[in-house]
Order: sequence, then C-alpha cells, then structure tokens
Amino acid sequence: MHKLFSLRMAVNNIQKNKGVVVPFVLSCMFFVFMFYMIVFLSGHDSLQYVKGGSTLIQLLKLGVYIIGIFSLVFIFYTNSFLFKKRKKEIGLLNTLGLEKIHIIKILLFEILIFSFISIISGILIGILTGQPFVKLIYFLLKTSVEAPTSLNSIWKAALITAVTFSFNFAALFIYYILSIIKSNAINLLKGSSYGEKESKHSKILALFGIIILSTGYIIIINVKSPLAFINMLFLSVALISIGTYLLFIHVSEVTLKILQKCKAIYYRPNNFIIISSMIYRLKQNAIGIANICLLSTAVIALVTGTSSLYAGIEKSSQDYYPRDMIITGKGISADESDYIRNSIEQLTVNSNLRIRNPIYYRSIFVFTTKNENKFEKTELLNLTDPNLTGIYLLTADDYFTITNEKIDLAENEMIFFSKSEQVDYASITLFGQEFNVKKKLDTLDVNDGGESKIFRIYFLIVRDIEILSSISTEYGKNYQEADYYFAFDVENDTDEFFNEIFTIVKMINQDLNVDSRQEVRDSYLSTYAGLISVGVFCSMIFIITSLLIMYYKQISEGHEDVGRYKIIKEIGVEKKYIGRIIKRQILSVFFLPLIVAIVHVIFMTGISRKVLSMLGLGSEVLYNICLVVCIAVFFIIYSLMYLLTSRAYQGIIIKNKK
Repeated sequence: MHKLFSLRMAVNNIQKNKGVVVPFVLSCMFFVFMFYMIVFLSGHDSLQYVKGGSTLIQLLKLGVYIIGIFSLVFIFYTNSFLFKKRKKEIGLLNTLGLEKIHIIKILLFEILIFSFISIISGILIGILTGQPFVKLIYFLLKTSVEAPTSLNSIWKAALITAVTFSFNFAALFIYYILSIIKSNAINLLKGSSYGEKESKHSKILALFGIIILSTGYIIIINVKSPLAFINMLFLSVALISIGTYLLFIHVSEVTLKILQKCKAIYYRPNNFIIISSMIYRLKQNAIGIANICLLSTAVIALVTGTSSLYAGIEKSSQDYYPRDMIITGKGISADESDYIRNSIEQLTVNSNLRIRNPIYYRSIFVFTTKNENKFEKTELLNLTDPNLTGIYLLTADDYFTITNEKIDLAENEMIFFSKSEQVDYASITLFGQEFNVKKKLDTLDVNDGGESKIFRIYFLIVRDIEILSSISTEYGKNYQEADYYFAFDVENDTDEFFNEIFTIVKMINQDLNVDSRQEVRDSYLSTYAGLISVGVFCSMIFIITSLLIMYYKQISEGHEDVGRYKIIKEIGVEKKYIGRIIKRQILSVFFLPLIVAIVHVIFMTGISRKVLSMLGLGSEVLYNICLVVCIAVFFIIYSLMYLLTSRAYQGIIIKNKK
C-alpha cells in the first residue's frame, strides 16, 4: 500500500465530512485560545506590580487547571458525536478489506491535522488578542498602570498550551485505537443507527428521579447557614444533577407514553409525529438535553455570582469597613487607647487633614447556642449549627463613646441590639443569669466584620466592667483581653498618610492591626476581577460546548428524519404542516432545558446569596438584578444558538425532500 495512502484518505475523509468536522475543529481552536489566554494572563509580568495583582494571578492560575480539565472533558464529549457519525464509514472501510491498522493510521493523520490546525490557530489568535485582554484586566482592576508584554510571557504561554493540547489529542487518539480494536465491522456499520430501547422500569426510575430532584431542592431551601450549605454542597449538586438526568430520560419517557395513550392529544397530525419521533430516540435526546440544561445552569450561576460580587465592591467594602481607617487589637488599656487617638489627631493636624466620625470601644466576643431568649455556653464550636450565635459584650461607658448618650442600667438590666434578626425580648438569660431588656436598639454604629452575614450576631450592653467580667469569666475570658476597635474617616487621605498611621500604631503596640477601606477595596477588586475572569472563561467554554451538542444533535437527527418526512409527504401531509411540525419539535426539545435550568437557578437563589455574602456580597437586590440580566442575556444567546442549529436541521430535511 502506498505510504501516502493513509494521509490522502484522511484528507479525503475530512473534506467529505466537513459539515461535522469543521465545527469540531473550530471548537477545539476556541478551547486552545481560551486556555492560552488564561495561561498568558496568569504569567503576565506587569500584573504582579499592580495593586492586588498577586491575588489575581493566583486565581488565574487556579483557572488554568479548571479550564484545562474542562477542555479535555469537552473535547472528548463533543468528539463522541463526531465519532458516532463516522462509525458507519469506518465499518464500511473495514468490510471492504481495509485492516484495522490502516484505519488507525488514517485516524492518526486526521488527529494530527485536527491538532495542528487547532493548536496553531488558537495560539496565534491568542497572541494577536493578548494585549486587548491585558487592558481588559487593567480595566477590571480600575488601574491606569500598563506595561508592555514581554516575549517570555508569550512563548511560555504558547509552549504550555501546545504541550497541554498535544496531550489532549494524544489521549483522544488512544481512545480511537481502543474503540477500533474492541469493535467489529457489523457493530460499526450499525453503530450510528441503533434505536433507543425503552426501559423496563421507566415509571420507577421516573418516580425516583422526582424524589432525588425534590430532595436536592429541599436541602437547598432548608439549609439556613451558608457554612452548613458548603458541607452539603457536593450532595445537593449531585442530587440535582442525577435528578436532572432522570427527569429528562425517564420522567419525559413516562410523560410521552401518557400523551401517547391520550387519543385526543396523540391522534393529531402534528402531535402524532412529534411524540412518536421523540419516543423513538428518547434516551439519546434526553442525555444531550440534560447536559445542555446543566451547562446552562452553570453558565447562569457562574456569571450571576461573579458579576454581582464585582458590581457590589463599593457596597461590600462599605459594609465591612464603614470608615476610612480601622485599628483593632486585643488587651489595649485605656491609657494606650487615649495615646493612639491623640497621636493620630496630632498627625492629621500636621498633615492639614481632619478626622471625621471617630468611634472607639472595647468589647468581648463569645460564641453561644441560642434557644429563644436563652444563650448557653457552647463547649464545641460547630459553625454549621443553626443555633450558633455570636455575642459582643459592651459596657454602658462603651455605649456612651459610640452614641454620646448616657444611660443608667441596673445590675440586672441590659441594652439589646441585633443586625441579624428582629426580635423583641423582655428578658434575656445569659449563661444562667437573667437580665431585663431596658432598651432595644434599631440601629447601633458598631462593626461586626461581616460576621452577621454568616451567623446571628447580637450586641449586649451591660452596666459596667464588673458585670461584664462576671459574664465573660464564665466563658474563660477577662476584660483585659477585650477587643479594641477604633475607626475614623479622613478627608483627602493618601497612601502616605496611611503608611504614617501604620508606623505610629505599630510603634505603640506591635499586635495592633491597621486597615484602610481603600486597601480592602483594592483587595476585593483583585479577587473579584480574578473570579469574574475565570467565571467568564468557563462560561464561554460551557456555551460553546452546548452549541456543539445542539449542532451535532440536529445534524444526526436531521439525517435520521429524512426518510420519515419523505413518508409523511408521500401520504399527503402538506409542506407547510411539515414545516410547522419541524419547528414545534425543535422548540419543544431545545427550550425545555433552558426552562429547567432557570428553575434550578431560582431554587438556588436564596442559598447562593448567603454563600456569596460570605465572600463580600453587599446587596441581595444587586444579586437579583444581575440574575435577571444574566438570564435575559443568556436567553438571547441561547435563542441565537437555537436559530443557528435549527437551520442546519431544516436544511438537511428540506434538501433531501426535494
């Protein structure tokens, strides 16, 4: 056999099957491009010198592994459609006398052509568009600092990308070899045309699917603590994923059989053809549709979460750090506290600045378990316990420094404030001691560091240090270990001013912490910019994969349905009715996963907001707005994908009906 025979056959096969090969190569090219871009950005020289750049780089490096794994999985998954389409052709070659070793050589050349075009084109596109993406990252970081791209960053990213995808295509070729070796010519000839068998236990599995999906929803709805949900995350995601597959495979099968038995519905020309067609290849449709549904859910959830975090940076930094400068520490005496305030006031005078809205107090924080109005000592800290409650204990003197309001409290009286929930207790029992609530506050200018978004937080104000000490001693703490909090706003502060304050405070006490809202905002900015970058990259890969699933599904079903629609036409069904049937069939199949995906996301909305609040989400309203916008945008993208793929299906049917 001529040594160039395999190469010529490979080229000829690609040309004959360009309708399915070109989309696969383009998708691989896109995966290469996305992978190159995130590797390039994670290794860009200038990002490490930008504020928050190190955090961003770490997140992008995490994204390299995530996108690398997704790319490998989706290349195999999308290739399965292509390989199934080619099985009959490979089986025919084997039947005509071509040995398996020669078929493998042909497939080797095909893989080499695919990989060469995909890797080279993807990397070249990445190199050409690299600088605009760097500018986009700078835009997300809200910085004007820019630096030229070094050749070292480009070559390193190109090399890593080429090696990674060479491995991916090598793994794909090994899969080809194993598939060819294990199969025979008869199976290959029939491989693309096997009908789907109906399950003997569809009703039981349909009920099981509904139960599993409902259980996943119940877990999500009933889990109140975001920390508890993190522990249940894998279980709930697994249940919803399995439930989704069973929903589309068996619940849809049972539903279609019920419709088939309903004569008033089934024996109508449009419904008869659609229902019988869907039953014929139900499982093949259902698995692909379930995959589209889960990918759509991932896209909406990812983009909504990351975009709401990024859009809410200002609100988040304001919530966690309500003033420009915050100084915290433990065991600060009254004299040290006065010295810190006086030193900072003197510094602002020398710098022609002015302190505004100063606030300082000392408190003791303890964890308790809450049962109605009773707070008991917790021996074992369990952050997922729904009854876990954090308490800040303050004195009436601290209350005066915060509010400038003098209040007289008896020994058994206290002031009560909660950011977490609205309750109206006449009395509170704390570690066995009962206190009457003299005053319930609606607002109090204190900072809980965002802990109230994770578990319930209460501020309890007692008469004096003696009573506070008697309570805290029960918990093994004393007032000398109290948490110190001093915060203030500064007009026109600068980085130099913050550095001077940092130096002064550290000279007074090395254990004190100094934070500025601007520093925190920059930290959020880099973290959320990294999250939204990785989220968008992953979402784009999910969308492309969904598009390919749709496209290959339409192509394969189009070729299978040609004969059926010819028969329908021959028995007298008008062309306009056939067109309507095609549109209804496509609409019913492809918009169902989008509807289910939106239902998944809506059920996850409550707990998603709570989990994101742990990461700094400042506004539930903002999350809801981002959710609505993301669903609307994704609906438009999904509709465009539907129009693109449905034309391929209709083109095959119309072309072969003539």
